[in-house]
Amino acid sequence: MRLCELAASRVRFGYRRLTVILRREGWRVNPKRIYRLYSEDGLTVRTKVRKKLARRSRVPTPRATRPNQKWSMDFIDRGSARRLVPLGFLSPRLVEAIVESHQPPDLGVMALTRRIDIPLLWSAQEQALGVR
Repeated sequence: MRLCELAASRVRFGYRRLTVILRREGWRVNPKRIYRLYSEDGLTVRTKVRKKLARRSRVPTPRATRPNQKWSMDFIDRGSARRLVPLGFLSPRLVEAIVESHQPPDLGVMALTRRIDIPLLWSAQEQALGVR
């Protein structure tokens, strides 16, 4: 009975802390017995429900209004950690088209990683890869 009273008054305490409290009150108990009684009575530690917080701001990033105002960096893993291919030099419009699946049908991730003749200028990239 005393175990139920303590569990009701101290809802965040588990059976181990309740064992310590009962011993301090003079009861001759061990943790295994308290655990058995705790389980039989259906007592559990009530966990706090945590409020979900937004990880990032939900405001969309502003679009670039002049050249070199916005940079993008992506990494594609081709099966092993040794072969990470940085595609950070891609145009933001090209990256956006790939993410939104508006790229030309022959332009996939594997095709990009195989190509070594991708120009560095963003306008030339968009023209060469067929993204408008």
